[in-house]
Amino acid sequence: MKNALLIHSFSWLLVLIIPLLLIIGSITILTTSSYLSFEYAKPGFPLDLFGFTSQERLEHASDNLRYIRQRLPASFLEQQNHQGQPLYNSREISHMVDVQLVFQAAWNAGKFLLVLALFLTTAITWREENRSLFFSSVQQGGIFSAGLTTIVGLLAVLSWNACFTIFHQFFFQPGTWTFETTDTLIRLFPLPFWFDGALTVSGLTLSAGILLAVLGRFFMKRPAATARIQV
Repeated sequence: MKNALLIHSFSWLLVLIIPLLLIIGSITILTTSSYLSFEYAKPGFPLDLFGFTSQERLEHASDNLRYIRQRLPASFLEQQNHQGQPLYNSREISHMVDVQLVFQAAWNAGKFLLVLALFLTTAITWREENRSLFFSSVQQGGIFSAGLTTIVGLLAVLSWNACFTIFHQFFFQPGTWTFETTDTLIRLFPLPFWFDGALTVSGLTLSAGILLAVLGRFFMKRPAATARIQV
């Protein structure tokens, strides 16, 4: 009885973990040079009006994201320059230090959750009779992911400015994340970049959630179908 209760607790924990893993995985795509190239090449994406060529913009933005991903020291940004002038001012560097901390926390949380998900998967599927419960968790986790990101995506479309502000207020101190249009961070990552990024994360998580829901349902029904054939 206690073992069955524990397994069911594991299955519900897995349901909750799946959306977090999918969201974190989708967010990491935004920190790649490939995504930058795709985004900058989109028709209608705003050009830099203050001097960056397309290649310079891509190189500077790629270095910025490399700083976040690879946990480089702030001196890496301090040494960046454009035509002999520092690329970032002190406020921008301070904000990027905060951004790196948030990203690394999310990345480490994702690695922890992945290990936990693998442990839960092993614990649940260790006995063959529990495997349908595992696939049920995968299905429900996929549905939960799809529903959650659909809501977030709709909110972003209907009230982007409010969502953008709430997000930054939650993770960063007031006054540390607003910049002038001439500042490098705004020139590299204008508001449309973040709007498209929010839709990209929502779209990827939604698609992955639907796929998991379909696969979970498919494999959940297979043992029953096999049993009927054997009988």
